[in-house]
Amino acid sequence: MKELETFKNIFEGLDCAYGITRKSSHFDERGKNKTESFTIPKPPIQSLWRDHLEGTDPALGIVPIRQDNKCKWGCIDIDIYPFNHKNLIQKLNNKELPIIVFRSKSGGAHCFLFTKEPIPAVIMRAKLKIIASIIGHAKAEIYPKQDYIRIDRGDKGSFLNLPYHGNKKTVRYAFNEKGEGLTLPEFFLLYEKKALTKEELSSLDVKNEDENDDFKGIPPCLKLLLSEGVQEGQRNNCMYNVGVYLKKRFSEEIIWKD
Repeated sequence: MKELETFKNIFEGLDCAYGITRKSSHFDERGKNKTESFTIPKPPIQSLWRDHLEGTDPALGIVPIRQDNKCKWGCIDIDIYPFNHKNLIQKLNNKELPIIVFRSKSGGAHCFLFTKEPIPAVIMRAKLKIIASIIGHAKAEIYPKQDYIRIDRGDKGSFLNLPYHGNKKTVRYAFNEKGEGLTLPEFFLLYEKKALTKEELSSLDVKNEDENDDFKGIPPCLKLLLSEGVQEGQRNNCMYNVGVYLKKRFSEEIIWKD
């Protein structure tokens, strides 16, 4: 029971809806099972969490963003198969990022950032977008998928299937810093080491040591925009703001214009 409560406390999210995903016998071009997903507008009651850890199908999906638009976890969903988890973990270690990598059911990677207290979802998403960019996966999906939701107008957010479905028999497990699979109790210990306070998250300095020196110190919003690619129709606006940054940083006209 203590194990169940600890798991539930770590992965808690929206309290008025949950998700399930059922797989079919068909596969897509990447070799991944095609699935159908459903959001159930009911509370994720205790028995659903217990069934998840016991391995009862379907697995439990939780919406990370709560009714107050805060969350305690976020995830970068890297949907690539096959995937080299050890290489990613080594990159995260080198950059000293407090991310815990999990194997997804299909063999991809779910990169979780945990906090010990609820923090605004918009802050979690902003941090994860930057992290995704500097580890080379700027196009990966970010959870929470929403900065804000409004329950009064029917918003339910987007759910993510949780790890450790089936507990000891699971294929959705966390890795330690050496790339070794962890049991659920071992994951709890790593969580205590990696989970951040609100202050620690706010002060988390996410740096890309490989970035062009011309853009060191550029605002995070511009860094994200440049890494993901500027959409058509936004190029003039982007170039103007990059110009403002460079003109402030480099006083000589010939330098900032170049």
